[in-house]
Amino acid sequence: MKTVFFEYDFFEWLHNTLVSTAWIGVGQIAVSVLAAFGLIYYKTKFNKAVFLILITTMVIPFQVTMIPNYIIISKFRLLNTMTAVVVPALASAAAFFFIYQHFRGVPIAFYEAARVEGANSFWIFSRVVIPLCKSSISSMFILCCIDGWNQYFWPLLVLTSSKKQTLAIGLQQFLDFEMGNNWGPFMATATLASLPIIIIYLFMQRNIIDAFMSSGLKG
Repeated sequence: MKTVFFEYDFFEWLHNTLVSTAWIGVGQIAVSVLAAFGLIYYKTKFNKAVFLILITTMVIPFQVTMIPNYIIISKFRLLNTMTAVVVPALASAAAFFFIYQHFRGVPIAFYEAARVEGANSFWIFSRVVIPLCKSSISSMFILCCIDGWNQYFWPLLVLTSSKKQTLAIGLQQFLDFEMGNNWGPFMATATLASLPIIIIYLFMQRNIIDAFMSSGLKG
């Protein structure tokens, strides 16, 4: 354990992972709840088309967008920064679809009653929709954080400095196919990297499972 803490940049890796995970989780939830509320509450002739376009992005593999994203990040000189890791991951079609299903389950009578009372869109969003769907939003936030915590290939592309890397990338520093793998520190770091997500999931698993089961029942 001393080798991990004092001979490698473990605490920098942990800090970078926590920062990127938090921003990715908050960003994906913020974008998803706003998009879902807008498509449900504001009825226009373009709603269905926008919804289908957003859902279609779920089947586009990461490899298709990887090079364009890298070029854009490079043009803005954001390589080797946390911004390069976070910005491309701020929107998630899966998170949007999950939250959209729950928002759609809110009875339209709640919207109409709030409108009759003179409530504006922000009040309805913050005082009606969010409280009714907070369990599904919190569950999706945990899943977004797990996804951000486990990111590997994209951070590997855009982060070059050891002190800027995340835990998932830092693990490879213990692997050397010429000089031999350092399995002791590798397993210690892998265990430490897994513990936060495991603990969070153990406490939140009931909410996550219930949210997914109820999302499949929305008509």
